Amino acid sequence: PTQLVSSTLRKLCTDDTAGLLAAPICSFLSSSLTKLKLHGYGHEGMERFSKEQEDALQLLSSLQKLEFRHFRHLQQIPAGLCNLTSLKVLSINHCPAVSSLPSLPKSLEKLDVYDCSEVLKRQCRWMLGTIPKIIRG
Repeated sequence: PTQLVSSTLRKLCTDDTAGLLAAPICSFLSSSLTKLKLHGYGHEGMERFSKEQEDALQLLSSLQKLEFRHFRHLQQIPAGLCNLTSLKVLSINHCPAVSSLPSLPKSLEKLDVYDCSEVLKRQCRWMLGTIPKIIRG
């Protein structure tokens, strides 16, 4: 079988979180993928990402924009985001059960939180001044 050495894929939007966040796939996409949208459709009961999924996400070293959308029961955003040193934009939308953020990378320029818990919005207010642009809705 032919093996692909690298990927040129730059943007990806998926609702197959389990299928995408696997170490071999994230390793393959690590140098090219700059924008990733994860949709929770079909994962309504998902409360957290597995350790393997969190570890795989950290392999996406070129990622500049990361979005979490429509994870209704997700309680935690993956802890290793601080290791994504190219990340500039983080969006968390329609994730009402998320009540706190993990440590974020110093590279982050924009944080967009919409239709999330009041507790999370308060935490974002405390972050004013450390992240250039914070949008809360």
